[in-house]
Amino acid sequence: MMLRYLIWGSWAVFFAYWYVSARRTKPTCERQSRPAQMQWRAPIIVSYLLLAFAPWGTRDARLLPRIAGWGEAGAALALAGLAFCIWARRTLGANWSGTVTLKQGHELIQSGPYRLVRNPIYTGMLIMLLGTALWVGRRSAVVAIVLAVIGFVIKLRQEEAFMQRQFPEAYAAYSARVKRLIPFVY
Repeated sequence: MMLRYLIWGSWAVFFAYWYVSARRTKPTCERQSRPAQMQWRAPIIVSYLLLAFAPWGTRDARLLPRIAGWGEAGAALALAGLAFCIWARRTLGANWSGTVTLKQGHELIQSGPYRLVRNPIYTGMLIMLLGTALWVGRRSAVVAIVLAVIGFVIKLRQEEAFMQRQFPEAYAAYSARVKRLIPFVY
């Protein structure tokens, strides 16, 4: 029962922090279209719904056996992912947006977790999703992870197009130096 509170509590903290901190951002100059937003939002929303309802699914087969330690590992990953997300969000500061945008006075942030990956919020969210999936242990959790990766890759490519246009030389150098989502890999 405690693991459930840790995992779902980490998601509650995540969404509460994002809601509160979204009020302290720079004004938007340019925003992606609604159809472009739906390209990445749809798979991510379905991913979250699959994970949220998977623990109660009766037809969803267990993928991971109930072995001591899986739940604890999942909770540890969820909390680590949350910490990484918050670090990234704080570092990004007023440049953050929930959608693909350019802000007035937009800056290319390359410090903190942005030295490790270009999209550390997505990395942290994927770590949280992986932790939740370990705890859930069902087939639908694997589908949820795949959908989330698809959604985040679509979104980060859209963001990169904005950043390349806004910071052509600086972003090219940054991209050559720092991986997108997984340090040293991708």
